[in-house]
Amino acid sequence: MKRAIVVGAGIQGLLVVVELVRVGLRVELFSTGDDPRKQAGDSRSATCGGEAGRSITLLEACNSWPESAGPTFEWHIQTTRRAMILWREMFAAHPDLFDGTSLHMDSILRLYERVDEVKEAEGLHRMLGVPCEVLSDAQLAAIAPCFVEAFRREAVGGAMCIEGFTLNVRRFVCNILDWLERQGVAMRWNCECLEMLSDSSGHVTGLRFPQGVERADHYVIAPGAYCGAGLLDQLGIQLHGVAGRWLLLPRPQGFSLPMKMRCSASEINLNFVPYFDQVRRREYISVSGGYIEAGPFPFACDASEIARVDAALVRAVRRVLPQAEIEASNAICMRSATNDQRPAAAIRPTVSGGFFVFHSGLNTGTAAMAPAIARAISDLLSGVNDLKTTKPRLEPTGIEPATSELQTRRSPN
Repeated sequence: MKRAIVVGAGIQGLLVVVELVRVGLRVELFSTGDDPRKQAGDSRSATCGGEAGRSITLLEACNSWPESAGPTFEWHIQTTRRAMILWREMFAAHPDLFDGTSLHMDSILRLYERVDEVKEAEGLHRMLGVPCEVLSDAQLAAIAPCFVEAFRREAVGGAMCIEGFTLNVRRFVCNILDWLERQGVAMRWNCECLEMLSDSSGHVTGLRFPQGVERADHYVIAPGAYCGAGLLDQLGIQLHGVAGRWLLLPRPQGFSLPMKMRCSASEINLNFVPYFDQVRRREYISVSGGYIEAGPFPFACDASEIARVDAALVRAVRRVLPQAEIEASNAICMRSATNDQRPAAAIRPTVSGGFFVFHSGLNTGTAAMAPAIARAISDLLSGVNDLKTTKPRLEPTGIEPATSELQTRRSPN
């Protein structure tokens, strides 16, 4: 049985492990952080660093796109479309992975401050074939009565329902780890990957950790917020950190659907995800948003920027839910990103005839696309697909946009 080492215990790395177990590889998981089942939280990672709520939509990664990003935009859409199918398959095949995750699969409510933003968003969704339904005032009142007053005050210009789901990602990750242990996957925590070892021909021979060198047939690096500078330099990859923040709201009456809101005035996008907090034993709304530049690794956030985003989050929430009880959160959701919206991907041969794969930098799109990226890596390592077939599934490689409009349209998602 061939052996694979996966570095990174965020949602991307764990789904890679699930896929590799599925095809019969012997997998060992390494993580720079601690076991999330044994600690209250992680001050860095997007998977375990926040207040649990995560929303997944087809346009999750597409907030603002430069004119030159047409092929990249198309790659994001294609990849997330594949991933949404795999998410649905996972719901059916492994319902145990979603126990206690407050999984909401029906739809997500999308609010916009201006009427023209609703029309632009509807046009983009329909052009891409993404299901959406613009709501009348009466429909919104029936679905989400807690926002009716915001409409009357013109704090909200329009709303629509879009395809998507939400879940408590931390609980989901803990469920995956329990499942992987039952499959015999070995796990090593607090083990930072220091460097990649190669022979004179460039074939990867192993990975160096503080505890020593580990060797396998295949290596997959999905580091998220833990991108070591040494390994990035070896691969010639440049990543920077982007962080978001959270607020907690005790779930108000009349809040039934998860919600996303684009707040033009404060230039912030919000995610409202209802979930049951297992520690506090209470129904909450996890409100996340904001983009804080954290610079190159080691990612670090300026305190004044954190304060600015926190204030913007509170203002945006008060705009639509003025009576909400807001609880501050110290959580920071750190993601790795690239300057051009493309994923940071590298594939190298290994000395034993396998592959070394590095994949990171998808920012907010990581969770949405994770199943599709994991399946592409698994297909490569198990021999289902070759390198030529796999590369376009891991990064935009010679992809032409489906329509020229994609090259100039800026997404209001």
